[in-house]
Amino acid sequence: MPALHDLKITLVTDGYSTIIVVEEYIQASIMAGALESLSISPVKKSLLFLFIYIIMGSEMAKSSAIILLQTEIGTEAKVLDELFKIPEVKEAYVVYGTYDIVLKIETDALEKVREIVTNKIRRFPDIRTTVTMIVVEERIRQ
Repeated sequence: MPALHDLKITLVTDGYSTIIVVEEYIQASIMAGALESLSISPVKKSLLFLFIYIIMGSEMAKSSAIILLQTEIGTEAKVLDELFKIPEVKEAYVVYGTYDIVLKIETDALEKVREIVTNKIRRFPDIRTTVTMIVVEERIRQ
């Protein structure tokens, strides 16, 4: 499989050539928007999108977020334990400073991040505020 940043797909229609450069970790919604701007039939757009998705695999849809939370005083450990029961929460820390807890969540789609933050995390009664930051690039030292 070619490196994602080297992958180019050429689509020829009506004597014109359209090059789509697929960048590493591109989101499905961004790709859909790019394909929407092409002047080709909806069927060809759908097939091209499917082809790109198959080549790129699940990396295309994965999304991660860092979430900063303020909790009610003294509830940090209890909230941390409850939050860690959410399967998408991969890392959870109690910290000192402006925020009380830092989470890292990983999902299979950006829309799922919103769903988890809105419908799961923000519903905890002991959480006062949240700040969600979408991860766009990551380096992990082992």
